[in-house]
Amino acid sequence: RADMVARIDQALDPPAAGFAAALLTGQRGGVDDATYEVLRDAGLAHLLAISGLHVGLVAGGVFVLVRLLGSLNERLAVTRPIKKWAAVAALLSAVAYMLVVGAPVPTQRAVLMTGLVLLGVLADREALSMRLVAWAALVVLVLAPDSVVSASFQMSFAAVVGLVAAYEWLAPRMGRWRRGGGMARAVLLYLAGVLVSTAVAGLATAPFSLFHFQAVATAGALANLLAVPLTAFWIMPFGMAAYLAMPLGVEEGPLYLMGLGVSALVWIAGEAAQLAGGSARFAPPPAWGLALLSLGGLWLCLWRRPWRLWGCLAVAAGLASSAIERPPDLLVSDTADLTGLIEGEPRHLVLTSLNRERFAARAWADRFAAGAVVALADLPEDRQRCDGLGCIVHHAGTTLALVADPRALDEDCAAADLLVAEVPVFQPCAAVVIDRFDVWRHGAHAVWLGDGPPRIETVAEHEGDRPWALTR
Repeated sequence: RADMVARIDQALDPPAAGFAAALLTGQRGGVDDATYEVLRDAGLAHLLAISGLHVGLVAGGVFVLVRLLGSLNERLAVTRPIKKWAAVAALLSAVAYMLVVGAPVPTQRAVLMTGLVLLGVLADREALSMRLVAWAALVVLVLAPDSVVSASFQMSFAAVVGLVAAYEWLAPRMGRWRRGGGMARAVLLYLAGVLVSTAVAGLATAPFSLFHFQAVATAGALANLLAVPLTAFWIMPFGMAAYLAMPLGVEEGPLYLMGLGVSALVWIAGEAAQLAGGSARFAPPPAWGLALLSLGGLWLCLWRRPWRLWGCLAVAAGLASSAIERPPDLLVSDTADLTGLIEGEPRHLVLTSLNRERFAARAWADRFAAGAVVALADLPEDRQRCDGLGCIVHHAGTTLALVADPRALDEDCAAADLLVAEVPVFQPCAAVVIDRFDVWRHGAHAVWLGDGPPRIETVAEHEGDRPWALTR
């Protein structure tokens, strides 16, 4: 793979070189942050992850090629099972591609799904069905049970379930419309299929994208309508040609043509992201809301009778959960060095420092869809009073003491309802206390303020008392 990356870098310039290397070797280090951001905002970041699309293109291309070559001989086509030969060749090519790109987990799942489809062809069974999806999910979960909580597993199978359900409903109708039509109708049908599959996959994965990444690409349908055919008919075929040419040392031509397609794809991503304003950020659903969305989506997809529409009620309840769930008023990092206040509509995040723990600050802003991040010192003077020992802050009807020095403890314990200390607190205190030892033992804290005592949740409560938990 290192030799392949070196040859690609020699033949192509950035960003095409990094993108081509990602597709052909699975190494994405050459894709710069700016290019990845543009692809993500345009809803095209999935093209960088070697998963179902790429494995399907490789296996499908080999399947079509072998079957086409076999059909050139009429006697062979009539007397031999060239369709099954093509399925075997496609399966071997998919496995070989997986090994070349390093066999990442999404690629393994894609090869498993593709293998089950091709085994269905070999067994003369229906190749695409919910049973196939169920078997693939079962095998993945037996091999890696922890993947059920990963974004990759959830989004992959959400997209597959949605696409299979849409295929089962649309295939008979589109087949009737296709029969008797010419090339123009076939092209229109393909473009409609790309558009529908993009919309279905986008809708199916949107709840999980919101839950894990707090963002949904708004330009996905438009960008994918252009980018997927470009990838299928230009980029990947010349990439496969480059594979075959590398042992002979004549890969420059195929790589150059592949690079032209990659450059066009990056341009499409940039234009689509600007046209739609990039990715939209929303408050994510809580865990129970995601469960309702998943249950409703499965009910819609798995049933075929009219009562499948009852799933819309669960989906609607899941969508409403983001508005029902109240965000915490106060956040404390796992070192107590950073405290954040969530307030206002539109929601914004107030931080004790804009320079400390920037990763945590970014995660908080994304998790709670904060439109702006401001420093505590920028609040009006009647809201906050700070000195070298700490701050007194009035927030959500509660007096907060943010202590940076032990010398402030006596005064702040008497004045505050809630005290957050960057230092250990050993003395008795009338206020509710979160100190450095608390975050050391229990991880980051989220606090809800109100008329009664504050409600506090910690990372440790969600991790549980397990041997591998970092917070014990």
